[in-house]
Amino acid sequence: AYRVFGCKGQAGNDVLIAAFNQAYQDGANIITASIGGPSGWSEDPWAEAVSRIVDKGVPCTVSAGNEGAEGIFYASTAANGRRVSAIASYDNVQTPTLIYSSKYQIDGDADTKFGYVPSDPASWDGVTLPAWSNSLDPTIPNDGCDPFPANTPDLSKYIVLIRRGSCSFAQKVNNALAKGAKYVIVYNNNAVGAIPMDLTGVPAGSIKAASMIDGTTGATFINALKDGKKLTLKMVSPQKTDSEVSTSNNTITGGALSTFTSWGPTWEMDTKPQFGAVGGNVLSTYPRALGSYAVLSGTSMSCPQTAGIIALIHEVRGTYDPELIQNLLSANANPQLFNDGTKFYDFLAPVPQQGGGLIQAYDAAYATTLLSPSSLSFNDTDHFVETLKFKLQNTDSKKITYKITHAP
Repeated sequence: AYRVFGCKGQAGNDVLIAAFNQAYQDGANIITASIGGPSGWSEDPWAEAVSRIVDKGVPCTVSAGNEGAEGIFYASTAANGRRVSAIASYDNVQTPTLIYSSKYQIDGDADTKFGYVPSDPASWDGVTLPAWSNSLDPTIPNDGCDPFPANTPDLSKYIVLIRRGSCSFAQKVNNALAKGAKYVIVYNNNAVGAIPMDLTGVPAGSIKAASMIDGTTGATFINALKDGKKLTLKMVSPQKTDSEVSTSNNTITGGALSTFTSWGPTWEMDTKPQFGAVGGNVLSTYPRALGSYAVLSGTSMSCPQTAGIIALIHEVRGTYDPELIQNLLSANANPQLFNDGTKFYDFLAPVPQQGGGLIQAYDAAYATTLLSPSSLSFNDTDHFVETLKFKLQNTDSKKITYKITHAP
């Protein structure tokens, strides 16, 4: 690995080019970078340098970018380089969640473990406080959606419990904040499961920690308070406690293009991205000081996965030929239906969003039909290319009949 970022988290073309050149000179078989910035021209200096390394026989994968909200024609450098593999992101079909361990105590009884999912912020270190809830009904549908009553105590002395549902997490937290709350735990309106909460709209620095717990644990807490018992929560920060992974099926966007994945093509009408891999909701390693593991999303996740798949293809086929590998991955990828983040539609996501589709590692490694090139570009209306050629080659010992169709 080659460090390119300074303390301010930025890197210029000179440093990036030097890093790629050093990797090439050191004999790297595959070079990958989860870095980029908007640039539509393939002649960008870094993109040109990476393209030349690809021409020397070294496959290079670069993140397509995470600016999907910007729309079409928003390619990134050096993913925009010719023959460079720009990698899109697809959402995981299962959503992993890291659950961290803390303890609670009811009326001085023995401590009992429970799990929580931290949001941002999560400064739970050393926090031991009694719990308080505005509602003692564990089935209330709109808990915390209205301002808390005038007789609410100073909530800075408590960990506030609020049930999920009917309004945004930020609205619930802000209503608690108005009464002095610094620590908030939302319990799920489902018996199992918890997620990190989006607290956009909560003033920065106003609360110290917010997290979610499952509905079963939440009901236990609320029922204890309802019975007049003292509930004390003994929180431990994510960096200092045990964790385990819980997964749930992603039935909304699982298998679809991540809404954040950047769209091509380049300003020269070259196809970008080439294809994609799983980059949405990925369990990943993380700095030990920050907990060792995290669930992350971005083309920074899908890009290194693709580099690993290229290594597997080399093990099977014995080649690092960038053109062949790009052709194999593109031709054997599975195009996915379009999804706007809320539902699937009955048409494929466009090529400028997904390229060839979701990579199929096994199919690419063992394919006997070779299709080239990896994509076709007919340019724009002023310089339209009327005729383009592609090549199909059967490397199997058996005859194969091909049926070519078009999916609009």
